[in-house]
Amino acid sequence: MMRLLRDRQALLLTRRRRPGAARGRRYLLAGATVILLGFGLWPYLVLWRVDGAALQADPAALAPFVDLKAVRRAITLKLNKDATSTIGPLSDPFIHWLQSAITADGSGTIQRLVTLRWVRDQLLKHRNAGDGGFLRGLSYAFFDAPDEFRVRIGPPSGNPTEVRMRLRHFRWRITAVYY
Repeated sequence: MMRLLRDRQALLLTRRRRPGAARGRRYLLAGATVILLGFGLWPYLVLWRVDGAALQADPAALAPFVDLKAVRRAITLKLNKDATSTIGPLSDPFIHWLQSAITADGSGTIQRLVTLRWVRDQLLKHRNAGDGGFLRGLSYAFFDAPDEFRVRIGPPSGNPTEVRMRLRHFRWRITAVYY
C-alpha cells in the first residue's frame, strides 16, 4: 500500500506544470473573449451611430456609413434576373417604385433616385414622429456571415426596410437598402 502511495506521489510530482502556465492560458482566454465580444458588438455600435446620423438635418451625415455605389449596384443586380444579388425578396411597393421611375426616366434612374436622402428616408420610414431614430423600430439585427450584418426595421408583416451592412477595410458600411 505504501509503495502504491509513493508511486502516485511520484507521478503527481512529474506532472506538475509551470506555475504561470495556467495563468497565461487564462489571460489568453480572457483576451480572446474580449476580442470576440467586441467584434460581436461592433455592428450594433455602428447602427447606433447611423441612427444618430440619420436624425441630422443634412443627409450627408450618413456618408461615412453608406456605400452608395454598393447600394445602387445591389438594386441594379436585383433587376437583372440572371445575376445573383444580396437583396432578398422585394415588396410590391418597392417594385412599383422602381418600375414607375424606370418607365418615366429610363436609364440612369437608379443613379438619380438612390441618394443619401433616399437612404435616410428609408431608414426613418417606420418611426413615429417624436420617437427619435429607427432603433426603436428594429425587429431583427444579426450576422449573416462574419463580414455581413442584416437589419430589419419595422414589423416583419408590414413591408419592413431591410438593410445589409458589410465589413470592408475594417469599417461596417451599409451596402443594400430595400423594402
